[in-house]
Amino acid sequence: MAANHLHQERVSFITSVTKQADKDVDGFKDTSTPLDLEDGALREGGALVYTSPEVMTLLFQYAVVGICYGGLTGMRLPVLTYYFGLEAAALSSATGLMNLGWSFKVFYGMLSDCFPIMGYSRKPYILIGWLMTAICFVVIALKPAVPSVVGDKSVENIKAAQANGSLLVLLCSVACFCYIMADVACDAMVVEYAQREPDRVRGRLQSSIYGTRFVFQAASTALSGFLMSSERYGGKFGFDISVNAFFGILAVPVVANVFVVYFFMKDRKRGAIHFAAYFHDVFELIQKRAVWQVMIFNFMFNLW
Repeated sequence: MAANHLHQERVSFITSVTKQADKDVDGFKDTSTPLDLEDGALREGGALVYTSPEVMTLLFQYAVVGICYGGLTGMRLPVLTYYFGLEAAALSSATGLMNLGWSFKVFYGMLSDCFPIMGYSRKPYILIGWLMTAICFVVIALKPAVPSVVGDKSVENIKAAQANGSLLVLLCSVACFCYIMADVACDAMVVEYAQREPDRVRGRLQSSIYGTRFVFQAASTALSGFLMSSERYGGKFGFDISVNAFFGILAVPVVANVFVVYFFMKDRKRGAIHFAAYFHDVFELIQKRAVWQVMIFNFMFNLW
């Protein structure tokens, strides 16, 4: 499952070819003095300082994305299957709902490009996405969970557990849609920053963000694997943490990230892109050999 999403989650370059976003909006003009592009950079702004607050803030976004993706993926078997005892049909629906957001990445990108909020196309969507994700995780962490169906097989507890599990799936699905929206806006910022890199180090930022994401994704998955393998989760370990504690752990970095985005993330005002111009640029882009070959590969890869 994770392998199938690896190619879907690659950075979208559509936003990098749309130029109307740099035009004036509501009388605002970008007053920065254009700089000569040096060392093969594709965008003005100067070479990145990888220890600067703006880059570290962007890296932190992908660390939290990895925590959310790994945590929500790792908890499905122990929590949904064993703890809440959801039936096969409900489990299949839960998996589909929690993965559905990745199929909407192109629409999230279109939304942020064509409908900026107060002139900003990235930061508001990132902030809204993480705020909603934080709310979902905090609600799950604070709502008492019923006993596991492994330990209490009474009809009343099974019904209560399945109802509780269905609500958890709903909240997790909403959280997935929200943090994926934030992830898409971050992808667009990565493109903008990466184009400022000199030719000799171009690609370092993309490598850094995906390396950061997968490290924290592995850590989050390991957390669910080691701490949710006791008898009530269908395992053999003699220690565990509660469902509430697990989502409390997930909530901490997400809540912290809301403040990180608000105080440290930098965005600039840009104009809205008209749909006609947007789709024209997309159509021109997919006619390029470097693009349509990758699209065909992704399509064939995900058939399996």
